[in-house]
Amino acid sequence: MGDYEKIKEKVRDLLGTQLGVEKEDIQEDDSLVEDLHMNAGDITDLIQLLSQNGFETSKINFADIITFQDLVEVLAEESGV
Repeated sequence: MGDYEKIKEKVRDLLGTQLGVEKEDIQEDDSLVEDLHMNAGDITDLIQLLSQNGFETSKINFADIITFQDLVEVLAEESGV
């Protein structure tokens, strides 16, 4: 499994745990707001959770992130993957 895939699985695990959904139910094209029903508080909690798990989030503009895949791509880019 490559670094990108490892990041994707880690983020999927964290997001599933945070939202109380099975990680298998989180698809790459799922909208964080519309499909996963995240509100501003959920996104703030996710940012904190990602930071606590070693992801660099300080330079990320979360307003530009629409889908789960967008999130993974930005986190991978910030990780140098």
